[in-house]
Amino acid sequence: MASFLSAPLSHRLSPLILSVLFVLGMKILPIMTQPQNWTEMMKDPDSILRLVVVDNLIQTGDWGDHRIHRTNPPTGTVTPWTRPMDAVVLVGYAPMRLFLDEKQALLGAAMIMPPLLFLLTLVLVWRWMASQGMPIYAQLFVLMAMILNPWFTAFDPGAVDHHGLLLVCAWLQFLLTYSLIQGKAHHAPYLGIVTGLGVWVSPEFFIVSFLSFAGLALCWLRRPQDYHAPFLNVLGITTLILAVAVGIEQPVFSVPFYDTVSVVYVALLALITLGFWALKATERHDLWDRLFFAMGMLIMIIGVMLRLYPEFYKLTMGGLDPYIIKSFLPVVSEQQPLMDSFKDIFPPQPWVGMVVVNLFFLVGYGFFFHRLRVAKESLFQGHSPDLFVFGYAVFTLGLGMAVVRLYPYAFLPAVFLFLPVLGALVKTRKLSAVSDSLRACCVIIMAALPVFGLAFLMSLATIWPSSQKDGVDNACDGDTRAFIQKALMPALPQAHLIFTHSNDMPPLLFWTPYTALAGNYHREPAALKDLATFFSAKTEGEAQALIQKHRPDAVIVCLKRAEPRGRWIYDVATGKIKPPSDMKRIPTDETLYPNIRLYRVAR
Repeated sequence: MASFLSAPLSHRLSPLILSVLFVLGMKILPIMTQPQNWTEMMKDPDSILRLVVVDNLIQTGDWGDHRIHRTNPPTGTVTPWTRPMDAVVLVGYAPMRLFLDEKQALLGAAMIMPPLLFLLTLVLVWRWMASQGMPIYAQLFVLMAMILNPWFTAFDPGAVDHHGLLLVCAWLQFLLTYSLIQGKAHHAPYLGIVTGLGVWVSPEFFIVSFLSFAGLALCWLRRPQDYHAPFLNVLGITTLILAVAVGIEQPVFSVPFYDTVSVVYVALLALITLGFWALKATERHDLWDRLFFAMGMLIMIIGVMLRLYPEFYKLTMGGLDPYIIKSFLPVVSEQQPLMDSFKDIFPPQPWVGMVVVNLFFLVGYGFFFHRLRVAKESLFQGHSPDLFVFGYAVFTLGLGMAVVRLYPYAFLPAVFLFLPVLGALVKTRKLSAVSDSLRACCVIIMAALPVFGLAFLMSLATIWPSSQKDGVDNACDGDTRAFIQKALMPALPQAHLIFTHSNDMPPLLFWTPYTALAGNYHREPAALKDLATFFSAKTEGEAQALIQKHRPDAVIVCLKRAEPRGRWIYDVATGKIKPPSDMKRIPTDETLYPNIRLYRVAR
């Protein structure tokens, strides 16, 4: 295959052009030709609530006001979400508002912006690979593996949660750190900007930032004269961006928060920056002296942070109510281990699914150690970028195994770990002799292998008896969402506070003027506890005590949540016992909404 630099322009652009066509065909064209389906495609509660937040921003124009007033009465809920993702939605909203009403324009922005964000990411990743002079087959493989990966739902139409933006920042940070380790010091400002933006979106980004910083710190220990200035630039720019972010996001700069960008993280980055600046004096010392001084500086920084902000080391978990830690987070699906996902996808042997989706990592991991054995220890000499990819892939995969939400962070490094395997395959006699187009087809098929494997497992799981799940049917979310959007206001023209499942809060706020007691958000622990207690109450007395406390106007019950048995409100809804005198059932269209029961509560 011709080298990248000597190939004609059309050849060099072919991986990007093919990737753009794939994204247009798979994600963008279907939604633009079917605007009538936008509402049904908005399934994620977090994404719907994002539109509520952006709508509030449009109405008030106050970038520092994060309060949602129609939940957690009477105070409302201050969300920990920050404005970068809101700005992404507004970029799509502004042109759509020219020819659509406000709600439709928000929905349209939610449909189009995640795929466009993904498309922009593909362009940036391709540009980075092109600057590295990577072979065209490698570029095509990386881009197609990203496009075909079934785990990247954060870029699906309607997915305007901030996880997609975090992934973009993480992937760019990984690539830019790789460049900086290679010695390309001019990439340091870009790495600082991406790191600052990632932490601005969510302090969760510190998890992958620590990996980037660790890689640069190890390079500095070996060659301080080459890496001190670039790493210091990264730290300084990151600190500056976080200071600006806190000025925009927080009404009072000095108030500490752990679950959103705040003075806590500005202080942490500022101390690390000052400490690393002071380490300039150790350049003339040997490696072990530098390591000793660096560890001492790190211990001092941790001590100061613990004194100022005792729970900073917990990141987004700091300062949470005990109920949230013990009862709420353990049942949130995105907080579960990766293995739990495969218990649903392929119940007979979940580990088989784990092997299939981690195929790139496992093969690349094995090939790395094969190269190490062949090269005897010389692979560790002058191969810092390769070691960084290996360490990053191993660590992020471990994080993803523990918490499924973090799994997508591991994908791009795992693919890069696999690239030497791909290079060895492409250079074999059989593949090197075929035409470029046929070789491209082989590369695309290899990129799609985990997708094919996962689809095969899912097809097997549908005929396996143990794939039939017992207990709560989460399809209730779709039933209640449709009912709230189309039928709730005609059935209840006069109402204020509604008791409904916490997943139903975002659609209730977006499509009606009503108030919800709580949603699935950790900053409303008392309301969340009361709502969970009401729907799990065993006796009428327990439920009525909460009705008297909060005085709701109505209660929405979905029969699909009627298991396990013995919960009072579901016994009422299924007709096992009569409703109390202060609860009157409101007739609903049982043809359209057979699982929904609506009750008006007398005040």
